[in-house]
Amino acid sequence: MDRARHADLGAVSAAFVLIGGPISFLVLRFLLGAAEAGFFPGVILYLTYWYPAALFTVRVPNPAPILLPIPVKLTCCLTQAQP
Repeated sequence: MDRARHADLGAVSAAFVLIGGPISFLVLRFLLGAAEAGFFPGVILYLTYWYPAALFTVRVPNPAPILLPIPVKLTCCLTQAQP
């Protein structure tokens, strides 16, 4: 099962060489997304085999409130706009 998933990902990724227009690009992006859809849940399941459930309750803080002003200031400087 796992090798078939990797073969699908490889075939769709290699097909990107044959893109001839926006429609073929959108079709291949959809197919790549469909092929990758099962990857994330599989990784989470695999990690549960290595780590006990108590470690999964640790929350990671959200850095967005701290890091958000950086791109805002950068955009304002590049466009000469007022924040």
